[in-house]
Amino acid sequence: MKQVRYYALSILLASIIVPLQTFQPQEAYAHGFVDQSNTGLVGGAFAILGVTGQGFTPTVDNLVAIDLFLRCQQTVVEGSLVCIDSSGSLTINIRQGAIGGTIVGTTTKSVTLPNDGSTIVEHFDFSVPVPLTPGNLYFMQFVEFSIEAMLEFNGGNQYPGGQLIFTGSTLPGNDFLFRTYFLGCTFNPDDQAKDPISMNTVRNKNIVKTIHAEKQIFDCTLEQGAIPVIVDVTIIAEIYEDMNTQSIIKKDALTITCIKQESQATLIKCESSIPDDETVPVRDCAEESIAHPQEMNTVNKGSIVKTIEAQKEVFICDFGNSNHHDDKKVDVVLFSEIWENLSLLPSNPVVKHTFEVLRCTIVIDEAEVESCKFSTIQN
Repeated sequence: MKQVRYYALSILLASIIVPLQTFQPQEAYAHGFVDQSNTGLVGGAFAILGVTGQGFTPTVDNLVAIDLFLRCQQTVVEGSLVCIDSSGSLTINIRQGAIGGTIVGTTTKSVTLPNDGSTIVEHFDFSVPVPLTPGNLYFMQFVEFSIEAMLEFNGGNQYPGGQLIFTGSTLPGNDFLFRTYFLGCTFNPDDQAKDPISMNTVRNKNIVKTIHAEKQIFDCTLEQGAIPVIVDVTIIAEIYEDMNTQSIIKKDALTITCIKQESQATLIKCESSIPDDETVPVRDCAEESIAHPQEMNTVNKGSIVKTIEAQKEVFICDFGNSNHHDDKKVDVVLFSEIWENLSLLPSNPVVKHTFEVLRCTIVIDEAEVESCKFSTIQN
């Protein structure tokens, strides 16, 4: 993607490239989650001259914000470095396919750069999400008004998903420093409830019901207004059985999704749904440890006793992608049941031992349960 020549203008480049320096950039306050990022070691900075931009290849279907690494352009006055026009506005156009392609989104922001030449990370929000096609090439085009900003870059082809455009041409192996943000959800194992799993069993005459429930927490942003929210997803498994025949009558899975706005301690919405029961294939999975994976209880009718134990395992599947935006979470719950007839004591009272598995697949980026499927493991 970076097979374009350098400009052979060494004097011009020397006047606009600032050498490597050590800095501590300010924190950028962003909504959404990072998709594309190039924030490695700084190699210098370019002024915005002519057509200047940066290519990027999203892995998600929307863009809501961009971070740029900026500093002022300096000149020597009476032996000291001073900034040139450190205040003004900067526009970012999002162009499709090429630096001169169709504009699919734009944002403009007033910017004031530090007069000491230090770097800031400036955050640009789009008023509405910019629709993108994952895997396609897009370009940020930078246009400045009444400001002489320098955009930091690095070499070594540290961002292979695009290219730096300077004065209308590509500089091979160089990329501006940036971050792009999208609306979606993330799952952090460290943010989960300490003991999110519960299970109990109840009997009514010959019918016994076991219910197993677990809540999982996602951090998301709403498309309307880009409001940060917490999404609680609870998966409920129900098993109905006949105590006389020790057989399963019915198995169900249900999900309850609740959206909360933490900043105002407000519950926005709750809804229940029945997920599909198709098996969703996944790959490149790794198991995540959970603190309290096991539950157990016992119920009886006369001398017939049913003990059920549930053990949960969690897998994160990234399909070999390093960006993690296609990740899926797979919850596997193994239900082990031991049926006993206590009247057989002191002989072995166990009359039946069964295994049921519930496998649920969750699309992390959408905080959505894609499927839940029960299956019987033969003993």
